Amino acid sequence: MRVMNCYCGRDKKVKLIALGHALLEEHSPEGIGSYAAIISTHDDALSEQMRAFLEGIGYIGFANFDMKFDPRDGRYKLFEMNLRQGRSSFYVTAAGYNMAKWLVEDVLEHKEQPLTIATNEVLWSIIQRMLFLNMCAMRLSKQKRAH
Repeated sequence: MRVMNCYCGRDKKVKLIALGHALLEEHSPEGIGSYAAIISTHDDALSEQMRAFLEGIGYIGFANFDMKFDPRDGRYKLFEMNLRQGRSSFYVTAAGYNMAKWLVEDVLEHKEQPLTIATNEVLWSIIQRMLFLNMCAMRLSKQKRAH
């Protein structure tokens, strides 16, 4: 799974693109479908494709995309576009790109903003580190037994 967060300015140009690779999802009844751990990453071709889409429709504001990478054809499959920041969007700020900064500079300060594609790497998680590591180890162990 991948998650992409974008900010599109009042001029209908994309100002920020941040891509994350979801490593773990929540399993509690109220948390199903929400990410519990994300590592930030980037993909220049995907960023350009999503920039062209958002600018092509004249979108303004935050956009949050959920997608999955399909190794069979090397393409991303888009599941949904949320017209807001996602619940797990803090991975963007944790990587050093405070999403509120783009909104404030655009709407309140009327600053010119070039396109920024987030490239800093960070692991963001809402669960304890040891639990996360144990879950990853169990997952890798299952994958190894399956091969």
